[in-house]
Amino acid sequence: MSFKLTADYTASVYTEVVSMGFMQYLHFLVVHGPDKQPVSFVCAEWFDEDILAHSGPTLGVFSATAHLNFGSDKKWQDIDLFVLNAIIIAIQELGLDVGEEGLNDGEAWALTHLLKKIQCIGGEDTPEYLAEAYLQAMSKNDDRLATYLQRSNVH
Repeated sequence: MSFKLTADYTASVYTEVVSMGFMQYLHFLVVHGPDKQPVSFVCAEWFDEDILAHSGPTLGVFSATAHLNFGSDKKWQDIDLFVLNAIIIAIQELGLDVGEEGLNDGEAWALTHLLKKIQCIGGEDTPEYLAEAYLQAMSKNDDRLATYLQRSNVH
């Protein structure tokens, strides 16, 4: 999946990325700058199956100057939560001006998928930590999603 972050920046999301190295990547967001070259990477990374099962992948950011660790959490295994948070982090880390446009297409995609998941909460299929994460993501972004849908003429 690829989408615009701003007028000049785009992002692509990859999942279950196979790595020949020590680290493995469950999800990967690549941000491309105005010259179409990659400028930032946000990933759900892990190196040990036991740690992955116990505490989840680490949300990591690779930039031209550093690798930042935003902590481990099982919720980063969920592609929709990962995409939503990776976009927000990438925009902040790169200092991108998103203007008053509200959500970009990637955030809207993630939030609409989360909304569908929220409708299914209550069964035994949704762990409590995910149900809580879905509701928190929607409560933080519900106004932005409504504005996006209004601007998109979706009724």
